[in-house]
Amino acid sequence: MQPPTAFEPAAGKRKILVISCLLLAATGIQARTMKVTPARDLAEVISKARSNTTIVLAPGTYRLPTREPHSQAILLENKSNIIITGEDRENTRLELAPDAKFGFYMGSNLSGVTIQKLTITGSPPLAQNTHAVGNYSGSTRNKAIRFTDLSIRNVAVGISVATSESGSYEGVSIDRNIIGPTVGTAAGSGYGVHVENARQVTVSGNLFRECTRHSIYLARAAEGSGILLEENLILDHDHEARQSRWYCAAVACARSSDVTIARNLVVNPPVTAISVEPDEYKNWPSRNINLLSNRVIGARRVGLWVTTGEPCAAIANEVNLDPAPPDPQWCLQTSSYDFARGKETKSRIASPLKRWQDADHTAELAGQLFILKDGVLDQVDPETWSFKTCPKKWSNVLGMVGIEHALREDEHRIFIVTETGIDEVDPGRWNTRSSRANLKGSRFVTAAGGFLHIVRGNYLYRVSPGSPNSRPLKRSLPGIRWLCPLGDNLCLADAEGRHLINAKTLEGMELEAACSKQ
Repeated sequence: MQPPTAFEPAAGKRKILVISCLLLAATGIQARTMKVTPARDLAEVISKARSNTTIVLAPGTYRLPTREPHSQAILLENKSNIIITGEDRENTRLELAPDAKFGFYMGSNLSGVTIQKLTITGSPPLAQNTHAVGNYSGSTRNKAIRFTDLSIRNVAVGISVATSESGSYEGVSIDRNIIGPTVGTAAGSGYGVHVENARQVTVSGNLFRECTRHSIYLARAAEGSGILLEENLILDHDHEARQSRWYCAAVACARSSDVTIARNLVVNPPVTAISVEPDEYKNWPSRNINLLSNRVIGARRVGLWVTTGEPCAAIANEVNLDPAPPDPQWCLQTSSYDFARGKETKSRIASPLKRWQDADHTAELAGQLFILKDGVLDQVDPETWSFKTCPKKWSNVLGMVGIEHALREDEHRIFIVTETGIDEVDPGRWNTRSSRANLKGSRFVTAAGGFLHIVRGNYLYRVSPGSPNSRPLKRSLPGIRWLCPLGDNLCLADAEGRHLINAKTLEGMELEAACSKQ
């Protein structure tokens, strides 16, 4: 089989890139490309690069020494419209020295910077708390930053996006990366992604493997921050059970407001899966935190743990408990008890409106939230929870997904899969087009790479959103236990193991083999 394709930019991000290039052309700014080999001094090349430059790293291993002023391998500051890219992440590898505190140090005054298609690896045993990407809290005035299609492993922290409370770090996308293993279980180490005091940050479509303290750690976010953690897959978290504080969650949202945690999958976590925790230092509020359609499989501790003392909106989450947990008294689907301090809290996990209590499915499409309960579909403004209802009602629903640009540019559609077929819904007019099929017994419905995917029996089906009546592509995968989208790929577990599958071709390989290529 051919390996899955590298994660490609989402359609919306491709559009932004095209617009940026047109703007550069219109203003007469000349974009340049520089090609670099492992024989060159990469840090010096990047330091001297002017704005509007793409730096392309040839395949090979770049062994990077540690430099001052921050004990970093590469310093980025005072730059705009810079792309640092490998030709592919499998064959372009940056090796950090054991004494490196940072691989890429993100200084101040950065705008339009992208780092992509690279493998970044530490050199254990680490002499420092090595961050593959990060900075001290003095970095500020950074915007429009993207980290994508990276493979990061053997560091204390994968990607850290942080500034001071008065600093400015905004418009960040961390997407389609493979992160882990990480090193360390103490505070400040063992993180896959760390976000603190940044605004408008999206962490989406990443695979976290063998992170040791938090796979995702949102450490602090003020009101209005607009943080989105969505469609991430977390596997083998703290797989050696070294974390003594089992309430150190795989996905931790602490001291934060205006956060959406949606459609993430956490598999067999030995610690709390997802936590929402208060500000124990400055008493900042923890408001407008939404938990939407997250799944936890084989939870051995608390699945959803909320201790802020304030309500937390939760819709269509699913927590499946381990049948034989080591400590049954702490193995709960949800809890608002503060185990760390041994006291009850006034926290509440509930739907924002009673009509969505025990909802079946949610989907996000073009900034709008769609909620399906008992066959009734609502289009919801996630800021105000105001809604409008589709006049059509469904029965025997198996799943629902949203696909942007499903038919052509800017023609977004909701797809509702029932036992008798697939309905395409235009959310603008509520027009519905139906395709009939016998889908009774289907167990998973998702979308990746612009296609709809359905598991029925021992087959994975790929359905084109533009022609759902056409014969679907299918692949036999016996005993599929779970399925998760990852950019233009799917990750799934079946009776034979775990696989990374190309969402378009359904070709792929064992997940361990795919990750070992990085």
